[in-house]
Amino acid sequence: MTVVSRVVIARAAAEAARAVPGVIALDAGSVGEFATYAQGTRVPGVRVAGEPPATVRVRVAVAFGEVLPDLAERVRDAVLAALEDVGAGAAVVDVHVTDVRAEAHR
Repeated sequence: MTVVSRVVIARAAAEAARAVPGVIALDAGSVGEFATYAQGTRVPGVRVAGEPPATVRVRVAVAFGEVLPDLAERVRDAVLAALEDVGAGAAVVDVHVTDVRAEAHR
């Protein structure tokens, strides 16, 4: 079995989450502390814990007017699909909405 690194998992999760309509940005926290650090790399807004299957936590800022439970489900589904694509799978994907902004999706 191939072991997928935490950085690969975090990057796949970050890319998938950012691509969901209604997500404005990933949120690394007020001083950038919420991130995955490994192999000399930092992936802000995503934390990967444990070995595959890992627990992945994603913090997002979203557009005003989004139905938050629906958006969180879309982010979770997108992240799970991305992790399957890189061969990582995840035991759990937690989505935390940390900010609601008046700006539109990029």
